[in-house]
Amino acid sequence: MKQKKYYAVYKGQPPVPAILDDWNLCKEKIHNFPGAQYKSFKTKEAALAYLAMKDGTDPVSFAKKHTELAGGIQLALLEDKEDLIYNRPKETEVDLYVDGSFQEGIDAYGYGCVLVRHGEVIESFSGFGDKKDAVALRNVSGEMLGAVEGLKRVYDLGYHSVSLYFDYQGIESWATGEWKRNNIHTAAYHEYMKKVRRKIQILFVKVQAHSGNKWNEMADVLAKEGVQAAKHGKCQK
Repeated sequence: MKQKKYYAVYKGQPPVPAILDDWNLCKEKIHNFPGAQYKSFKTKEAALAYLAMKDGTDPVSFAKKHTELAGGIQLALLEDKEDLIYNRPKETEVDLYVDGSFQEGIDAYGYGCVLVRHGEVIESFSGFGDKKDAVALRNVSGEMLGAVEGLKRVYDLGYHSVSLYFDYQGIESWATGEWKRNNIHTAAYHEYMKKVRRKIQILFVKVQAHSGNKWNEMADVLAKEGVQAAKHGKCQK
């Protein structure tokens, strides 16, 4: 007997988010919808927990907010990560905020990283890259470089779990393979993240750009400083 699947649709034809148990209904949601985000699961609990993760909240709170999606779900299962298909840590040791920047006329892209633990900044730094073909990707290259350099620092400091905050979806979707890698830079980023995720448990958290999140705003300022450092010919920070 074919095993039942649940399709969690985070971005698609409205109304979303949605949990569907029919692939044809799922296809209607995602067909001809640019940037559709969805994933299949063996349990409804795992599907709902995925949507919660994409929404940047915990599964129980998400279930209480979206009661229409939570019918038949045992909230206790949402609190036990062993019952979830994907590896979402309940808590992480440190928060990493990353951002990228680009400015016309400067053949470089900047990045900013802010490491936060228990509500306090423990480190912040910026830098830039100037690979000629990567410059064509503008701030996206900075976003990826920020994630790479930030996670290197997380590993060097001895942390085993991190919440990675970003405002560009590719940071997560290229890392997980949800998005296709259409150039050497996104492909290299994906391969690097595969290796890192074997060593560090990463919780991806999407935040809205310029929405008042002080650590994200701080990373944005640092990324711009990285671009200016490139402009003035300074060494990377």
